[in-house]
Amino acid sequence: MVIATKFGHNLDNEGRRLGGWNSRPERVRQVADASLKRLKTDVIDLFYQHRVDPDVPIEEVAGTVKV
Repeated sequence: MVIATKFGHNLDNEGRRLGGWNSRPERVRQVADASLKRLKTDVIDLFYQHRVDPDVPIEEVAGTVKV
């Protein structure tokens, strides 16, 4: 089994889409923590960006998700 989840959508605290994208480092970390908790695991095998956020340099996003 492989656990995969994504980030990048701009969501409210209830998980509803607000529109646009949000790949700021603090949001990426929040999404990862929430996914780990929701999936009841301590490992995400594949964590990927759903869409490129034009407001965040891709190098910053990559630096946030690197192992």
